[in-house]
Amino acid sequence: QIPFGPTIYDPDQVTERVRWAQRAILNPERNESFYLQDLSTDDQNQHSFSQDYISIQISGPGLVDLSFVDLPGR
Repeated sequence: QIPFGPTIYDPDQVTERVRWAQRAILNPERNESFYLQDLSTDDQNQHSFSQDYISIQISGPGLVDLSFVDLPGR
């Protein structure tokens, strides 16, 4: 497991973080930190699918249980 950026505490940032984590795993030749700094890139993905996956852990008082896994495709 490799963390993608620092822990976020703002729920409004979750969608964007997932989107850029997906871009990062589809472009393994580029350092993932690129996607945390420059979210305006329109580069074409190096791969259509990845063997990697995205797993999100959400926790906190008053939150509903939620699991999200972006499975690899072929």
